[in-house]
Amino acid sequence: MSAARRKWSAVTTTGALVATLAVLPQLAEAATQSTNVGPGDSTRMRPARTVHEIPTTEVGVRRPTGLTYDPAQGTLLVTGALPKGGSEVVAVTPAEKPRGREVRRALGDGVTAAFDPKTERLTARTAGVADPAGSAYTPDGTLHVLDAANHAIVSVAPDGTISRTALPQLAGRTLRGLAYQPDQRLLYVADTSGARDTIYGLDASGSVVRSQDITDAKVANLQAMTFAPSADATDPAAEQNLFVADAGTATSLGRVAELTLAPVAAAAPSIAMGSSKKVDTFAWSPTSPDPSGITYDSETGRLVVSDAEVDEMPALFTGKNIWTTSLAGAVETTGTTLTDPVKGTWSAEPTGVAYDRPHGQLYVSDDDLNRIYIVLGPGIDKRWGTADDSPPTNISSSAIGATDNEDVAYDSKRNNLVLIDGVNDELYRLNPGPNGIFDGIKPGSDDVATHTDLERFGIVNPEGVTYDSARDVMVVVDDKGLWELGANGALIDAVDISTLKLKLAAGVAVALASDGSTSPCY
Repeated sequence: MSAARRKWSAVTTTGALVATLAVLPQLAEAATQSTNVGPGDSTRMRPARTVHEIPTTEVGVRRPTGLTYDPAQGTLLVTGALPKGGSEVVAVTPAEKPRGREVRRALGDGVTAAFDPKTERLTARTAGVADPAGSAYTPDGTLHVLDAANHAIVSVAPDGTISRTALPQLAGRTLRGLAYQPDQRLLYVADTSGARDTIYGLDASGSVVRSQDITDAKVANLQAMTFAPSADATDPAAEQNLFVADAGTATSLGRVAELTLAPVAAAAPSIAMGSSKKVDTFAWSPTSPDPSGITYDSETGRLVVSDAEVDEMPALFTGKNIWTTSLAGAVETTGTTLTDPVKGTWSAEPTGVAYDRPHGQLYVSDDDLNRIYIVLGPGIDKRWGTADDSPPTNISSSAIGATDNEDVAYDSKRNNLVLIDGVNDELYRLNPGPNGIFDGIKPGSDDVATHTDLERFGIVNPEGVTYDSARDVMVVVDDKGLWELGANGALIDAVDISTLKLKLAAGVAVALASDGSTSPCY
């Protein structure tokens, strides 16, 4: 078979194990789109892209009702209704770091919550609008409230002067949400009732001067939106993205989706996927409702799977968050990284796992503590996550640069640890230096860290990475594709896995096929 016609299979973890087969010809880059995509519509820009999302249940809000940004503290303020009235307000950074919470009994509807940058206070004012659909402040302290029923914006100046701006171009549309973009000096409203979700940028006269498709965010129940600095620490500090509060549905929980409105020319997965096989990890005993990491233990010929969220589900958690399975996905043994479940040590959040065959070690990433744990061996029983495992050492992933350390891999050819950062869309490499030991980036260490920007390839919110020693490539997974990168960070090939409809693909490993053949699979 020629180099341009190679076969792949894949396994990813998103509430299930999925095996896929694909054929890889040469990757072709997607053509850059024109800014004006509709004839006669000079306002329409290239569709916005989702670059990150915050599951609000993880910060204590099941279904967000409001969203605003506090620039003084650098936090998003997410509101959620309380059973006995009022709202709880949770402060969280765009990169998902909690910063506190408080109860606001007077805040009955989160959609009216807006942060006034002039007084540095969170307010809940309706400006006399009977059914407000969004609110936002401009830097001069003027409050703007969306009157969706009458397709207008009601503004209250700091001196109390009230004005009303009609929105005749949006008559007949179902509008929701109001956000101010400081660089463009535009107010944005959203319409998610049609076939395509769209936001509209309005100037001071109420005229639509910009519109963008935000369907990529897959908003089910838009409650509020705000502009805030990008969660990606590698983006320019002044870059503003749109954050959307989505309350979800009866079958989906709430979240905050982050979208970039900047036009980006990027590659797209171009290789068609072949056959696939799925294993339901929720059916395992004990269950794994949200598997996040997977690796192949080539010494035993088994898969090792981790679940970083099961401990947050008391009705399902039995103390186990590590599973060892056959290549077909049948559970053989279970283990835990919680040596003290009460205190949560050593890791309550094993987001990723990687096996190092040359040294017989297991690497475990923890995105809550921003650590990489190194387990020197599985003990006499040859089972990971049991009492006779070697006590783990650890290094800081944030010191390397990965502030959202979703997964870890081991490059056996170069003796490198490879980390994936989902929020910043970056791939980090850690070289242990002359002493050959992973000490981390700290005073006295000879380790060296480098990184590759993945967003330029169109890779968004990647949460899985593995090393294929047979082909000497790194493989990164996101919801759209399996992306093959060379050691220098160059994109080589990509497989389109969008037909699998994965939701937060969160792990990838290379192993032998589950059908007993010698074909390598992902």
